[in-house]
Amino acid sequence: MSSFYLTFDTETSRVLSYQSSVLSEESLREMVQVNNPTWDISPVEEQDAKTACMVFVDGVWEQRQKLSLTATWSADTVAADGIAEIVLFPLPIPCTVYVDGAAITVDDGSFEFSAESIGYYSIRVDEPAYLQEEWVINAL
Repeated sequence: MSSFYLTFDTETSRVLSYQSSVLSEESLREMVQVNNPTWDISPVEEQDAKTACMVFVDGVWEQRQKLSLTATWSADTVAADGIAEIVLFPLPIPCTVYVDGAAITVDDGSFEFSAESIGYYSIRVDEPAYLQEEWVINAL
């Protein structure tokens, strides 16, 4: 009989993969940790695996379902003058926002975006406990 498991990194809380295994939970954990000592596994229902996350609470890893981001933009476009800005709010504190792949740490729950060049910019929030969101902002 196979069971379904998440593999996650205990340093970042990120779920790395999910898979079924015919191995016992103990055997699978040993196999995962041989090459990756900061990784662990957690049993999961197959239908919940894609949206599961791991949270460290009171010294114990708990499996939960990712939350939806409630963040919205103050505008859909921004003037490409390097001065005007639009704001994405509210964001998890802290979180990482990726602008065209470049990581920016946000510590206050608000991301201010401005652009000096005309074009489209990909903005992504990918936090372990939240469903990933991505926006394309047009700088005019």
